[in-house]
Amino acid sequence: RYRSPGQTSGYLVGDTVEPFPGGWFAPGDLGMLEPDGSLVLAGRSAEILNIAGQKVDPAVVDGLAAQFPGVRDAAAFGFERSTGLAELGLAVVADADCDLRALDRDLRARLPGGYPTTFWRVSEIPRNRMGKAERGVLAEAFVTDSARAARRTDPREDEGERSSERVGRGVFHIRPRINN
Repeated sequence: RYRSPGQTSGYLVGDTVEPFPGGWFAPGDLGMLEPDGSLVLAGRSAEILNIAGQKVDPAVVDGLAAQFPGVRDAAAFGFERSTGLAELGLAVVADADCDLRALDRDLRARLPGGYPTTFWRVSEIPRNRMGKAERGVLAEAFVTDSARAARRTDPREDEGERSSERVGRGVFHIRPRINN
């Protein structure tokens, strides 16, 4: 939040000024103060995803995924299953021999909470003019693609595979092993 004597009192919407609550301007930036008093900006609050009560900064997931061998680009995105539960997906532009299961294991080890449960191999990450990943576009495209793929995938193809479920080419969902 920010407030100063010379700042405007609010936004002009049509002919009406909508004042800032309590006179504070909230730009939505996340940051921290260093011991020397420097302000370090760390992202935007609007980007933070709430996945099953866990707050996830998708930019952190993007950065860790991009460090994995064979990954050329990556972008995390939130989406909802038909059950209404929010999940974290990761769209990945990667070399053909990049092992997404190994990427999954790596991210689980490095992100104790808020790791992706769905990996989607794509040819490119949609980005805006500023170079930021268009996470909403990714989420919408993923849900559409998954629904289309689910209609043409025989679920018996992966009967022996207990830790993942294939849904179309290049997509897999992680689910916990159930020990009987």
